[in-house]
Amino acid sequence: MGLYATTTDVDIVDIGDAFDTVVTDGLLGTPDSLSYRVGEIERHVHSYERWFGASAGNVGPGLETVLTAFRATSSATANAFGTAIVVFDGTEVIPAGTVKWDPHRVHILNAQTTDVYRFRMVYARNGEATAAAAVTNGNYTDMIIKIDSTNTDFTSIQMQARRMPIATKSWAQLAKATAGAAWMDFMVGLHYYEG
Repeated sequence: MGLYATTTDVDIVDIGDAFDTVVTDGLLGTPDSLSYRVGEIERHVHSYERWFGASAGNVGPGLETVLTAFRATSSATANAFGTAIVVFDGTEVIPAGTVKWDPHRVHILNAQTTDVYRFRMVYARNGEATAAAAVTNGNYTDMIIKIDSTNTDFTSIQMQARRMPIATKSWAQLAKATAGAAWMDFMVGLHYYEG
């Protein structure tokens, strides 16, 4: 039996699945229930964060055991994205019991030139085979980054993205405000979820 709310007209509204039957179910409970959403917020704020660097060639699969940066390169054309590089290919080592993740932060380690950049993370949320298909479906996050100097330690930038099923492939792309291709080195921090 669900919970009920009454109005002044004594109408009865069934809100049964709005709450989990066990309030501590959290992310292991009913999706989109109140306790599920509270659990999601709680886990996002208080979860562990794991940082990933690149495999050989400065691309994915992402590795938690290295300090090698990923490297994305902009197009030579102003305001155009360069070729998408693989960041996560789905073979990453993840904690046992994890079923979802979200990219939380990007740390810029270096950039070839000073400029204004658009950094994009792209996700195969619907099983897209290419970054272009995922972009067409709207599965990406953009960030604007202004690089004032090179060869310094830049701060981490928080990234807003949806939770992804484990093994979701993802890519990075880079665009630059002015003409001339340039690279940017970065690492990515993830949050993990058990439900």
